[in-house]
Amino acid sequence: MKLLRSLLIALTLVAAFASDSWGQSKEVPKRNEPQAQSKDIQKQPPTDQRGTDNSPLVVRVLTPPQDRTEAAQPSKTNDEKPPTDWYMFGVTVVLAFIAVLQLIAFIVQARRLGQTIDVMKDTAQRQLRAYVFLDLIDLPSLNVPGTHNMQRKIKIAWKNFGSTRTRRFIAKVSHDVLDLSKQPLETFDFHDEPNAQSFHGLIGPSQSVNPPLIPVCDIHLVGDSDTALVIWGWAEYQDVFSPTIHRTEFGFRVWIEGDISGNCLIWFESTEKHNAADNDCLHEATNVHRIEQRRPVSQPT
Repeated sequence: MKLLRSLLIALTLVAAFASDSWGQSKEVPKRNEPQAQSKDIQKQPPTDQRGTDNSPLVVRVLTPPQDRTEAAQPSKTNDEKPPTDWYMFGVTVVLAFIAVLQLIAFIVQARRLGQTIDVMKDTAQRQLRAYVFLDLIDLPSLNVPGTHNMQRKIKIAWKNFGSTRTRRFIAKVSHDVLDLSKQPLETFDFHDEPNAQSFHGLIGPSQSVNPPLIPVCDIHLVGDSDTALVIWGWAEYQDVFSPTIHRTEFGFRVWIEGDISGNCLIWFESTEKHNAADNDCLHEATNVHRIEQRRPVSQPT
């Protein structure tokens, strides 16, 4: 029995090995066929494949098919913008509007600043410029040189109350004994007398000048209420800031009580007219200063 089993196993193995060998012998010709075909293909000349699907002359772009959801939605035009673009556009417009407002504010501030500077400059010039007014008027009795006689003389003092010097200072002083019955003081025009004393000079800041004394020869005519000794004058000058002519006027009626040649009481009463300065003066600047005004004025350093 054992021998039979061994024989059967041996026959089975031989049969299996024989069938495998026969199958391999069958497959060998198949492997050689492609080689033969490839040799034939290599021998054939290459064909022109231009214009075919493998080598197209024109490339066709195939759009991907849309799904049902995309096909159902309407197509967007180029004019439509997403919400983010509209938001940025609005922010840009607001910023541009704010920039315009800031530019207008800067222009207004610059103009206001310029006006403020001009006002401050004008104020500083007004505070520092020269201001000349009558500082003293007197009628002392003085000895006539070479004689024993006494004579009344008009003493005038001009003072600069400003902080800068004067330029082209000129002053004139007149006096006269008026007959009030013929020439009321209210209608007197305070014109310059032919023999009016003139004085030219310069007055520094907070300084005074005393022109020469003016003798009064007809003071003896003053005796009653119908006569009056009147002293009047003016001063014209320029400051260092501008060529403007400034003018100061004064006028006084002299009252005398007692003997004019001896002891007496004298006081000065300002007249209603001819006591003013600049634009409030009774008379305008003289022609001499109108010519001087045309000359260039050097600015202070």
